[in-house]
Amino acid sequence: MKLKILAFVLALAGQTATAQAAIMEMIYGGTVRNTVDYTGFFGAGVGGGVLDGKSFTARFVYDTLTGLTQTTLSRTDLYGGTAYSAASPFVSGVMTINGISIDLLVKERFIGTHTSGPSGSSAYVLAEKLGVIGSPVHSFVDITVNAAAGGVPLGFATPFSVTPLTSTGSFSTFEGNPQGGFLYRADGQITVSSLVVREVAVSAVPVPASGLMMLGLLGGIAALRRRWGGRAGGKAGAA
Repeated sequence: MKLKILAFVLALAGQTATAQAAIMEMIYGGTVRNTVDYTGFFGAGVGGGVLDGKSFTARFVYDTLTGLTQTTLSRTDLYGGTAYSAASPFVSGVMTINGISIDLLVKERFIGTHTSGPSGSSAYVLAEKLGVIGSPVHSFVDITVNAAAGGVPLGFATPFSVTPLTSTGSFSTFEGNPQGGFLYRADGQITVSSLVVREVAVSAVPVPASGLMMLGLLGGIAALRRRWGGRAGGKAGAA
């Protein structure tokens, strides 16, 4: 019977525990203004032009367990990237202007700031090769949203959605063409009309349950020692 119990314990110990990453998705929606589409890539036509009033969406995913954090009673910062010699919380991102999307390539600088108070705010800066015109790829998004008090949680792992009272934002993006010039280039300002933060469903990460296996082995060994010790004592008494 005890051998069956031991087998069950060992089988249970062989299972894996799971760890859940705190992955969040943030989506800004709004329109662009004072925006120039230099190459016409975003719909301004051949030779480029102005895109004022066109739709804008910035969607990016970040890991709240990665990067550096600073916290006070009214403010929390989450940041990282090569500019800080620290792992970046940024996982992936897409910026869409006038229905045309490009991937955000952000390795250099990710800064997230949540503040509370009379007007809670959410501010993010995402940058790759900030201000370096000669770099092959450049992405820059800087958005601050001011919401009603209590509308923005201090923590970065809490889902929320707000309709901003006010907002400020700007962006700049381009990709160099190996043959010269740019594949696309645009910059301008952003008026944000909505902000949604939600948790991203991710598969559980398997983690070897070594502690559980060790407990199972120790318990099994103890049970066997008691069993065989009892048998040896019984034989000695019979002799």
